Amino acid sequence: MKKLISLALAICLMCLMFACGTSGKTAETNGTYPSKPITIIAPAKPGGGYDSLSRAVASMAGNYLGQVIVVENVPGASYTLGTAQACNSDPDGYTLVLCTNKQFSSTPLAMEVEYDTLNGVEYFGCMAEVRWVWGCNGKLFERIGVSDTNGFLEYVKAHPGEIKAGSISIPTAMMFQQLSDAGYQFAVTSYEDAASMAVAIANGEVDCGFSAASAQNALRESGDIYFLMEIPGIDGAEPLAEGVGTANTDYPEIAEILGSTAYQWYILAGPKGMPQETIDAINAFVKAISEDAGFQAMVTKLGMANAYHSAEEVTESVISEYNATKEYYGQ
Repeated sequence: MKKLISLALAICLMCLMFACGTSGKTAETNGTYPSKPITIIAPAKPGGGYDSLSRAVASMAGNYLGQVIVVENVPGASYTLGTAQACNSDPDGYTLVLCTNKQFSSTPLAMEVEYDTLNGVEYFGCMAEVRWVWGCNGKLFERIGVSDTNGFLEYVKAHPGEIKAGSISIPTAMMFQQLSDAGYQFAVTSYEDAASMAVAIANGEVDCGFSAASAQNALRESGDIYFLMEIPGIDGAEPLAEGVGTANTDYPEIAEILGSTAYQWYILAGPKGMPQETIDAINAFVKAISEDAGFQAMVTKLGMANAYHSAEEVTESVISEYNATKEYYGQ
C-alpha cells in the first residue's frame, strides 16, 4: 500500500511539474510575435487588386510566420475607410492594411482622412508595383479622326471638355486636375472601382481613364480598350502592348505633368507605436515573400510587377511625394 501511495504522489508531482513547465512555455510563446492570427484589411470590395494581393500575402503566412492571416474587406471613402481602421488600431501588429503609397501621399491632400501620414503610420516594405495605364475606348480614334496618342492629346486640347474621362480615386482625380491645369480639359465621371470604370470605357460610357493595367488588360486584348500610354514607374519593364510607349517617350509634356503621380506601390502599413520586434518581424516577412517564387508568380498573374522596396524606401517615398504634391497644389 505504501508503494502505491508513493507512486501516486510521484505521478501527481510529475503532473504538477509538467503543468508548470507548459504554462511557462506558453507564456514565452505568447510574448513572441506573432502568437495569434493577424488581420490584413483590404480597403476595397472583394475581387480587385487590393483584395487579390491581400489574399496572396495571406497564403504565405503559414510558411513564413507560422500563423494565419485573415483578410477583411473594408471598402469606402476612396480606400481610406479601411486604411483608417488599421492605422487607428492597437499598435500590436495584429491589424495591418494592404494599401498603396497614394493613400498616404496624395489622398490626404485632397480629402479629410482619419490618419496622420507624417506622424501616425508605420510603413512596412513594398512587395509589388502596379503598372498604370491610360486606356481609351477601342473605337475612339476612329470617332474623333486621330491616328495616335499624340493626335488624341492635341484633340483634347483643341476641344476642352468634350472627351469624357473616368476617375476611380483621389490620385486619378488629381491627375486629371493636373492635366486640366495644363490645358487638357476632360469631363470627369467618378466610378467606385477600376473594374467598373474599365467596363464603362469599353462600352463607350466614358472615353478614357487611368487605372492599374490589370483592370483594363482583358478588355484591351479583346480590342474594346486601347492603351494610350503607360504611366512611367517601372524601370526597364517591357511594354504591356506593342506600339504603346510611356509618357516619358511618347509625349514629354504629359510625363512632366504626371511626374508626381507616376507609380503606385502596394505596401503594408499600420499604427505607430509597435514594438521594434514586431516591426522587424513584419518587414522580414515582406522581404521573404517578395523573394518567394510562388508569390512572385501570383503577383505576375495579377498583372502587377514584382518589386521589393524596404520600409525605409517606402517611408522616404511617401513623405517626399506628400511634400511634392502639397507644394504643387500650394497647400
